[in-house]
Amino acid sequence: MKLLIENWREYLKESRERALLFERINSLSSRKRFVNDTLTEIVDDDPRRTVPISDDELNKIKEATDLEGTPDFLGAGSQGQAWQFDKKVLKLTADSSEAHAAYLISGEDHPNVYKIDLVARRDDEDRDNALKHVSYIIVYELLDYPNNAMVDVAELMFHKVKKNNIYYFWEEDYLERAEEIIRQLVKYIDRHPESLEEEEPTKGSYIIPKLESLSEQLTLDEKETKLLIIFWTLLRGAYNDTLDSQLNVLEHARKTLGSPKIRYLDQLAAGLTWLNERGVRFTDIKTSNIMEKEDEAAIIDIGYSSVREKKPIPTLEELINEKLETDNNKEE
Repeated sequence: MKLLIENWREYLKESRERALLFERINSLSSRKRFVNDTLTEIVDDDPRRTVPISDDELNKIKEATDLEGTPDFLGAGSQGQAWQFDKKVLKLTADSSEAHAAYLISGEDHPNVYKIDLVARRDDEDRDNALKHVSYIIVYELLDYPNNAMVDVAELMFHKVKKNNIYYFWEEDYLERAEEIIRQLVKYIDRHPESLEEEEPTKGSYIIPKLESLSEQLTLDEKETKLLIIFWTLLRGAYNDTLDSQLNVLEHARKTLGSPKIRYLDQLAAGLTWLNERGVRFTDIKTSNIMEKEDEAAIIDIGYSSVREKKPIPTLEELINEKLETDNNKEE
């Protein structure tokens, strides 16, 4: 009876923890918005709720793309601000790297990257003194705020992606392969418990050397070893007691394989790889740059990117003329 009660308590605890993982960090209907990476309450009379451009320029933007609805302030960073228009987002930014990166993927779609509808340079006659330094217009799809698990993974990856190229050359079967490797590890330790023994065991130790040693015993190659380390340390980091005993190994493997975080890491790595294949090296993975797209983690706001080939970005007027010419050719 005592064991049954303990198991029930553990089940309830895990259920609460799992529910917390799926809770969104914010909602589009709330008064809070990201301002310089911090969720900040925006009052009704906040001047940022109004797009600080002329009606003529806003009408030109609407003419160039399918921007509709009444604007509402969506967020701001060090180089730009964004407003929601129904299901679209209008962003004005001074970040040339973001504009060039967005231009390279404009019109394309990936489940783990936001879709860009329009990228343009502001026309000189539209740039007043207040926004003279803001040179670029970006219009993209509106996505929902991420859940806690997505944010946890993004914060972990922020410290990893700059040091490990594997996230930019991610393959479709990496998650499946990592799951199988973890199962192999559990089976191996079950048969060889002595593989966990240390001359001077310390609780909560740095486990990377032990994971590398176990990888050798499992005859894993270099790539498989990286996958094991990435996914084994995802939930609890590299300093823990998950390799101190068979029971700890089994419990950690169970929690890892059942966690939504392994899927979100796989999705964000897939997004980074897709961007890299298109000439965009994006390393600024953080809370404010991750959103949810049809139940998956997606990358947005690809500023501070390294762009391999910068293509000329047209002005808003040039895009409108190009659109008019295309429409006239269709009518003829």
